[in-house]
Amino acid sequence: MKNKLILRRTLNVVCWRVSGQVAIAKKRSDLLPMLLRVQEVEQTDPKDIADHLFFERNSRRVVAERLLKVAHSYGLLKKANEGSYSLSEEGKRAIATERVYVPQEGTWTVWASEDSMLDHPILKVVAWDEPSALDEVWGKDKQKSSERAFRELPQWVKRGEGRAFDAVGKAAESSRIDKMQSKAECVPDQASLELEWDVRKGDLRLRGDLAGQSVDSVLKAPDIEPDQVWKSLLEPAALWSRWDGDRKALRVAFSESEISERERLTRDLTFKNPMIPGVGQFKDIDVHDVPLFPLLAGDAEKWADWRLRDRINDYATNSRYQQWVKEAAEPFAEFALTLPERDELTKVVWADRGNRPTAKCWHLVASEDWGL
Repeated sequence: MKNKLILRRTLNVVCWRVSGQVAIAKKRSDLLPMLLRVQEVEQTDPKDIADHLFFERNSRRVVAERLLKVAHSYGLLKKANEGSYSLSEEGKRAIATERVYVPQEGTWTVWASEDSMLDHPILKVVAWDEPSALDEVWGKDKQKSSERAFRELPQWVKRGEGRAFDAVGKAAESSRIDKMQSKAECVPDQASLELEWDVRKGDLRLRGDLAGQSVDSVLKAPDIEPDQVWKSLLEPAALWSRWDGDRKALRVAFSESEISERERLTRDLTFKNPMIPGVGQFKDIDVHDVPLFPLLAGDAEKWADWRLRDRINDYATNSRYQQWVKEAAEPFAEFALTLPERDELTKVVWADRGNRPTAKCWHLVASEDWGL
């Protein structure tokens, strides 16, 4: 089955203002050469850095010592023994990515979501300037300050600590929240985001708007086979037992088919708020042109007969009639159907003509009478 299978749902977002430490990935040309030197020799000290990077062991030793301490405070180095350092795992990652996570203390606006399809709960974090004490008491922020409500930060948001993530939105930075205070201020989220999962392509995107910026981010799609998702859609609709996995078609009785489905042999299906185990619920989804196949041999015979009669829209010459028979039975070749000859069908249609014979009836009768 090649039909598009795209599931969507609105992302529930919360926004908090919280005090803490956030590390932003930056290209630090002053630190990376030093990290490469540590990687080369496995262990270094201020003398070694001054000698090999600054080419002056004595006069540059203080600068080298300061750089080593900065790198250690960033978690890039670990102390090996007195006065010497070696690379940490974070330092190795910095070399691989050519980016250093630089920690900053302050107050931050944090957007987060508990959605099960997200690999990381934090969507975006930006610095926020707290109003001054003067403004809180006398200035423009006086009323807002009195209305601010601080609450316990949810544990699922706290679980975002210590893990690097790529923020969503344009020109998004890679960040890492090192710590957050337990008390935070909940503020309007300014978010309108939707997850879009193209099941067959294995593509998951987050689209919409966050804090006035457009978002179109590629995320890691769930590791679920398309056939399993399809089963999860069909089962609640009591259609899974009718699904033919080999033919990738839905088996239906002829009497269950709509006239609009009988020629094209497809059906449009609508699934209301489908639930996919392990992933969650989604918006209504329409799946177009789902292939149909007769449930039983008797249904195939009725279907082919209907398709034959539906083709009689002109004089049923012998060659034309044979072509119609071929087209009508072709989708059901495995049933070895025998459709009526032209004279047989003419007799049946004439017997059922009623008071006003149809155009199909005259097309058959005239062709038979004139030996066309």
